[in-house]
Amino acid sequence: MIDSIVYNNTMCSKKRVEALAKAIHFVVDNNIPGDFVERGTWRGGLAALMLHNITMHCLDKKIFIYDTFEGMPEPGEKDCNTSKRMYEENKGDWCKAGLDVVESVLGEIASTYNHYCTFVVGKVEDTLDITHPKTIALARLDTDSYSSTKKELEVLYPLVVSNGFVLIDDYLDWSGCKQAVDEYFSTIHQATYTKSIVDGSLVVQKK
Repeated sequence: MIDSIVYNNTMCSKKRVEALAKAIHFVVDNNIPGDFVERGTWRGGLAALMLHNITMHCLDKKIFIYDTFEGMPEPGEKDCNTSKRMYEENKGDWCKAGLDVVESVLGEIASTYNHYCTFVVGKVEDTLDITHPKTIALARLDTDSYSSTKKELEVLYPLVVSNGFVLIDDYLDWSGCKQAVDEYFSTIHQATYTKSIVDGSLVVQKK
């Protein structure tokens, strides 16, 4: 059941979903402290995968789910022309899924999803300074743009614990996202983390 819920409600490839599942299993198997974060959830398929593992293993963790729930915001100056074109062509509907859709998907995993999930509505540039976990075991970033990705890393990465993960979904897909990631990690000592590319996404693990 979990596979159908996940794949029916995400646009991520199988390899990217498997990379997330592998990171979650590492967190579970090694008792890594901290909460889960998803920034950019669309219909909630991958948040459902997180919730499934939390409930199945009776973990003392929360999931912080950030999204506008109104579709993709307008790209900025440092984002690629393709993203700007897609925004203009699909304005108001690009990756749009309401909070009610996400809650319905999570409700298929656990009727008590509200006990585990904190929904943060709005643009990340406006919400992250106000609401975020104290510590993070795993964060999945999927907002694609330069400004949102940069803000996410600035606020969230310092909260990631040792052996915790950050997965940046569209690292090789959108130039603005990649630029933000490369700029941020150029300020972080390379000996303090490992990174790998999985089907265009970037998987970072703190040491």
